[in-house]
Amino acid sequence: MFWRNLGFLIPTILLVSVGGLLLVLGWRTDPTVMTDDGMLPLRTLYLGLGGGFVGGILALDLLILLFVRRSQRRAEKLLATGLRGWATVLELEDTGIFVNEQPQVRIKLEIHLDDQPPYVLEKKMVLPHTRLAQVQVGSQVQVVVDPTDRTNPKQVGLLLK
Repeated sequence: MFWRNLGFLIPTILLVSVGGLLLVLGWRTDPTVMTDDGMLPLRTLYLGLGGGFVGGILALDLLILLFVRRSQRRAEKLLATGLRGWATVLELEDTGIFVNEQPQVRIKLEIHLDDQPPYVLEKKMVLPHTRLAQVQVGSQVQVVVDPTDRTNPKQVGLLLK
């Protein structure tokens, strides 16, 4: 888990360090020194840029972490409360988009749940290369479906091994 987060931490550490350096320069700069064009005290420029770097990067990191955590909670809720069933893969198409070097695919499923008629659903998802063999046209996969929103592709998860 640590190595997965390292790619997120390195740019943050570097950019916050640059912002910190600019803040230190701002505090140490003589308040009477102006920028080359004479429009702004150099101290204000350094402090503004440093604060922007630090505050902006930390705010962006917080938004990313909140988004990731929300996605994790949604998946945990789906696993805990969802209806389990199976689906037949009817179509599988590459969208041409890659996320972290993993292909995004458009998948058409015929979903079968206990005591309910089967239905067809199309979903886009990032499919790891290591799971691609499990999701081929004609194959059957286990699924979990939100009982309150069965037709929402975001509320249908594939349970791949």
